[in-house]
Amino acid sequence: MSSQAQATPRHLRIVTRSETKLYEYVKRTFAGENTVEVILDRRLVERRQTSAAPAADQRRAERRSSRPIRDRLRSHGWAVVHVNQNAHTSSRGSQ
Repeated sequence: MSSQAQATPRHLRIVTRSETKLYEYVKRTFAGENTVEVILDRRLVERRQTSAAPAADQRRAERRSSRPIRDRLRSHGWAVVHVNQNAHTSSRGSQ
């Protein structure tokens, strides 16, 4: 795979667990797209209800990114997340 293909943003389409028909429809719609992954929301409960506290860095990133996703899932039944496959190698200051 070329470095350009590896840097291509990936689109993650998350569908709430209660919308199984919507999930199947979206999954079929994007079946041929190699940059799109369709998944059911895997969270069973809100994260803050768990007993173990996440690390401080994890907590900051989670608050920034998961609230809009959670709100979109609640209001529309689905959300789109743009994932840069190389994001784990970049630092916060080099954005």
